[in-house]
Amino acid sequence: MLPWRLTGAGALRATVRRMLGEASFRARAGEIAVWARRNDGAARGAKLVEGLARS
Repeated sequence: MLPWRLTGAGALRATVRRMLGEASFRARAGEIAVWARRNDGAARGAKLVEGLARS
């Protein structure tokens, strides 16, 4: 969570650069990217909506 004053483009860019410069954050971002490639959120959402429409 961020305070509104830190949600501008410059502040977010600086934060992301700092975080990706740290090995632990960079490694976790890689893990999340792998998970996201294997788990298509749009396809999962479509299946859930279709299931609700059938019931």
